[in-house]
This record gives sequence, structure tokens and C-alpha cells, in this order.
Amino acid sequence: ITVPISARIMAAAGPGEVLVSGTVRDLAAGAGLRFEDRGVRELKGVPGEWQVFAVGRPSDTVTEPATSEARASRRMAAVRRAQSRPLWQRRPRLVAGAAVVMSLVVALSGLLIWRPWRPPALANVAEDSIGVIDAERVELVGSIAVGQRPGGIAVGEGAVWVTNTFADTVSKIDLGTRAVVNSIEVGRGPTGIVTAEGSIWVANSGERTVSRINAATGRLVDTITVGNGPTAIAAGAGSLWVANASDSTVVRLDVHSGAPDTPIAVGSLPVALAVDGAGVWVVSQDAGVVTHLDPASGATLAPPIAVGTRPTAVAIGAGSVWVASSDGTVTRVDPTANRVTATVDIDGSLTAIIVTDGAVWVADLEGAVHRLDAVNPAAVVVRISTASAAQALVPVGDQVWVATRAAAASHRGGTLRVVSLDTPDLDPVDFPYSYLLGLQGDGLVGYRRVGGVAGSTLMPDLATAIPIPTDGGKTYTFQLRPDLMYADGQPVRPDDFRRGIERGFQIASPYGGAFGPEYYGSLLGVEACAGAPVERCDLSAGIVADASANTVTFHLSTPDPDFLYKLTLSVAYPVPPGTPANAAVEGAFPGTGPYTVSATGDNEIRLTRNPHFRSWDPNVRPDGYADEIVWRYGIDPSQGLAMVERGEADYLASIGGSGVPAESIAGLRAEYTAQIHSASVSVTSVLLNTARPPFDSLTARQALSMAIDRARIAELYGGALAVAVTCQVLPPAYPGYQPYCPYTTDAGPGGRWQG
Repeated sequence: ITVPISARIMAAAGPGEVLVSGTVRDLAAGAGLRFEDRGVRELKGVPGEWQVFAVGRPSDTVTEPATSEARASRRMAAVRRAQSRPLWQRRPRLVAGAAVVMSLVVALSGLLIWRPWRPPALANVAEDSIGVIDAERVELVGSIAVGQRPGGIAVGEGAVWVTNTFADTVSKIDLGTRAVVNSIEVGRGPTGIVTAEGSIWVANSGERTVSRINAATGRLVDTITVGNGPTAIAAGAGSLWVANASDSTVVRLDVHSGAPDTPIAVGSLPVALAVDGAGVWVVSQDAGVVTHLDPASGATLAPPIAVGTRPTAVAIGAGSVWVASSDGTVTRVDPTANRVTATVDIDGSLTAIIVTDGAVWVADLEGAVHRLDAVNPAAVVVRISTASAAQALVPVGDQVWVATRAAAASHRGGTLRVVSLDTPDLDPVDFPYSYLLGLQGDGLVGYRRVGGVAGSTLMPDLATAIPIPTDGGKTYTFQLRPDLMYADGQPVRPDDFRRGIERGFQIASPYGGAFGPEYYGSLLGVEACAGAPVERCDLSAGIVADASANTVTFHLSTPDPDFLYKLTLSVAYPVPPGTPANAAVEGAFPGTGPYTVSATGDNEIRLTRNPHFRSWDPNVRPDGYADEIVWRYGIDPSQGLAMVERGEADYLASIGGSGVPAESIAGLRAEYTAQIHSASVSVTSVLLNTARPPFDSLTARQALSMAIDRARIAELYGGALAVAVTCQVLPPAYPGYQPYCPYTTDAGPGGRWQG
């Protein structure tokens, strides 16, 4: 099919403008029209260059009719000018037809298809990048590298903005060049991001703040305290809205001043928001619901709506509210009736969702973006492979941009070499230094294995579900997963869980006493194990195993609101028959995790893959990355640091308070920025016996609290890069934390220790 030349020329015209070729101008000579030269153009799909002219209105000047000789002279001049033009301008249909034939010949030969206006599709997107999807072609057409572990993405103020959760930065991408033109430091663990009123607003999930960036200057201009674990932020209905995951609240901010309103209570672990003029929709992951709030008052407009298991994202569009869940389902909700109208199972682990013209786009951690039809989402689902884990989405013109992270499969294999000063524990009863125990075993419940606030989510592990307690909060019944197996091939049985906790009462800990009484003193019949460690402990009254039903039931004498969390400790792991009841295991301990101890030697422990392991839920028990882990202990931290620098070790672990030398931290942070990581792992505090003098006196306790130089202690640990000073046992951003520091100079509402 030949290309219509006139259509290509007209496509280059501006509003109200008529363009013609030089040939048309010459042939129209004498018609009273004015022609303005608009230069040489390249026409899409047409070879060569073309001189084009804009056609003006006929002149108002009255001219004498041209004589026949004059008209003939002008026609001959036009013919001569036309004949002097290149072949592609004199015979455009012939040239276009020949070009089509040539392209067909080349295509059939399998050598090349020349489509200069269509960028080639990409097979995948590298980790820590932004993938560009052509929405019409439904193909990846570009990739842009950003910072470490991108978490959120937004478009506005002439750019695309990406939060880099591990780097504590925001990347600014120029829309014209598709290049990162600025990297802006914000708070810890930035995730959600939105643009509004000339500013970029960032939710810092690792602390209690929202950062405000001036879009024009790229500078941080304000830090606003909002609550514990802010993970998502959205703009709409004349305000900003922030979801505080740890507090289970939503806070509205003034879009101009940034001032926060009173928090609004929502379902447990809110992780996503979507806002329009009619409502604020909040996804609560633990509760498995989406809640509809009034944007003016913040009041709940309808009972929370149940959606998929562990919902992760929400979007408004095409007359509906759409919720994506990590169980692979997309739920459509009628916002007027507040009810579910459709549920589509597209498999995968979904993390983000947006709606464009007639289409719903969903990001998948398993390395894909899915496109659904907004009218009939179950009819056709198109899958675009990204290879890397798709984390966040945003529409950019006629494109969809996707932020990607490293996929688990991309790091599978090899040997991980770890060094430490202290000896890691191998038996579940020695759980204080339980780095290796978490690789070898599991409990009935566990935490979601991700970084940040989401890692505090309690999930079923060896149990199929987390039970709701009965009998006034004193009875918990767990259904075990079928066909569970230890690393030595033995099946996991219900009474193995009682055996594990009984060992906690019977084995003397090297740190003093036994660990059972401290955590499981509320179990029915625990009096028989009083005075632990004891020779024999019988908890058959408090822990009832039913082999036929494959269940384990715990009976408590009094309700214990922390009981489920205590079951995550390694001392509650199941123990197979034949395990020593009164002595800790020195070598391999049979567990259900992805690794097992294959060898122990002088100052070295070697772990390899458990041949009987299978991942029942990648959120709580993912497959291991490395094929082998070699842990060398008894290594001085300075020596271990040098080993990592020389490439002789991969990881210097700090356990029991020993790790990187304090004097080295600042230099390491500057020289090895991408390799040094810090995380909140514990709070160091002083405990006072208030029953004995002098600390039975309140003023004495206050005096000691005022006298201790916390800043000096922080210096000894490595300074602000390694530790943070706090005034309470709960660390900032932890569930339940509130700013509170009464014993300091100039105590204020911010809760910071001053001196």
C-alpha cells in the first residue's frame, strides 16, 4: 500500500494551517493564492526531504486577467521546476510503491524490517529500574536505571519521581530525555510519593515523617510528623492523605501548609490509598478489607469491604474501585453501592494497580505487568514480562511506567560467606542469636519476610491460618499444613510442638535460667514445670495435639495478648522424636526451613539446601537465595571488615553487640555507601529495681535518667550513622510508639532527647 503523501504533509500542519508541497504550489500559480515557505521537512514513512508551503488567503488586490500567453508561460515554468525536483518528489507513488516492495523483500529474507518510528520491544527490565510500556502496543520499549529498591512512582511538575527505599532518596527523571537529572535525600525508607501544589510529597516508612520537596528547586523544604510507619500517600479532594501502617490510621494534611489533622482509625496495616472527589479508599492488608471514607469529614461511609488475601494496592477509574492483592486477585468494587462486583484471579503476587483509558494495569512481583479490560476484566488478560519484580506503576501520556526490583530468582545460587565474632546459635532454645535458626526452622506463625514496616505483619507459617482465640482469649487451635517434613525426612506431627516448648523449660540456657517460663508462663498446667530448668516438664494440659485432625490447641490459664507473637520465637519450633530433651544440639538440628547444617568444624558452620523443603507461602517462607552458606565465627570485627573489603567474605554480621568498629563507620559510609546497611534490631536500656533503695524513689530514678549521657554512649557505638538515641523501649516508627521524653532538657512534644 503506497503512502498518501498529501496526508503526511497535512499531518505536519499546525492548527488552522494548510500545507502543500512545492509541486502543488507551482501548479496553483496564477490562482491568486499566497504561499509561505515553511522549510524542508522529513515526512513519517516517506523517503527523502520535502519542501512545504503554507497556503494563505487570496490577495485582495484586483489584477488584470492574465493573457493566454502569460498563462502558458507560467505553466511551462512550473513544469520545468517540477522536472528539476528529485525523483521521490516527482513520482511519489512510484517511489513509495518501490519502497514497499523493497521492505517486503527484505522482511521475507529475514534480515530487517525498517520501522524508524517504532522503537523495538524489550525482553525485560533490569532490577532497580523504570520500565516504559507502550500502552497501545502493550510492549516494553524503554528502561531507565534509578536508585536502590524503588518503592513508589509519581508523575507531575514536568517530571517523573521515584522513591528509592534502600537509598533513602528520590530520583527525578526528565520526561524529555528520560534521564535521571537529580537525586534528593529524604527520610528513612521512602515508599509512597505524590505530586501536588508545586511540591513532591514522600512517605518515609522507616520513620514517622512525610518529606516535602520543592519541585522547582529539587530541595527538601519541610519534614512533617504524621505517625508510625507511613507507607502510602495520595492527593485528592483538596487534601493530602497518608496511611500510617503501624498505627492503623489515615492522616489528612493541608495541601498548602502540610499541617496534619487528627488521625482517622482504619483497618489493621493500611498500605494503600486512592482518592477522588467522592471518597477516600483505604486498603488494610492485615484486615483484608478496603474502607470508604468521606473526604470532607473522614467518616466511614460503609462497612469495610472484604477483598482478596493481603490486599496491596487500590485505584479508581472506569466507574469502579479496583483492589489488587498479593494472592493474585483483582477485585472490582462499585463505589456507589459499596459492594464487590467482580473478582479476577490472574495469579502472581500483585503489588500495584492503575487505570487508564479502558484498561487496568497490575504490577506483579513475579516479574510481569498484566493488562485487563476495564469493562470485562475476566475476558482477556495480557501479560507483559518484566523479568524483574514489578513494584509500582504510573501512567505517563500514552505509556505506562513500571518501577522494578530484583526478582528472587535473579539471586539464586552460589555461596554466601559470612563472618562474625560471636558464635551463632544452632538449637532453637538458644534463640537470642538466632540468625541461623530462622534459616533452619519455622513456627506455627511467623513474620512476613520483607524489609520495612510490612515485615512486622504476623502470618500463618506451619499453620494454615492464624486462629481467632476462643474461651475469652484463652484457647488457640491451629490447623497444620499437610505433608510437612523435617530436613532428615521425618514427618512433622502435632505433638512435636509440645515437645519443643517443653525443652525450653528443661534446658538450662547459657545466658541464665531457661527460656520457657519467661514466655509461656500462661499455659495451663505450667506449674508442673516450676523452677525451670527442670528434669522433666509435662505441658499436655496446656498443649493438646490431635494427630487425626492434624491440629495443635493451646489452653491458657489467663488471656495473653502477646501469645501469638511469642509463638514466632524459635523455642516454639517443632522438635522431632529422638531429639535430646535436656541438652542442646551441637550440630545439625532437624528443621523445616530451606537450609540445614551439613558440617561443623573449627570456627565454621556450613549450611546447604534442605532436600525436603518446599515453599508453602513465599511471603512467610521463601526459598533461600544461596545454595550454600559458610559462616566463620571467632573473627575479630576489624579482621572481618578487611576480609569483606578484600572480597574474601560477603557479609560481616553484628550479633550480640559486636560488629563494625565504631571509629570505622563514618569512613565506611562514605567509601562503601552501597554496601553498608543499618537496621533497627534492638533497644539498649537500663532496668531499675523499683522495690529497693535508692530506686524506690521516683526522684532518684529521674536523676539517673537525666545524668546518663546518651550522646556519649551513642558515640561509643559508632555515632548517629549506627545508632539513634531514644527515651523509651519502643523505637520510633514501631507499632504503639508515641513521642515521649520527659527526662531531658527542654522536653517538647517532639519526643526527642536533647541532653
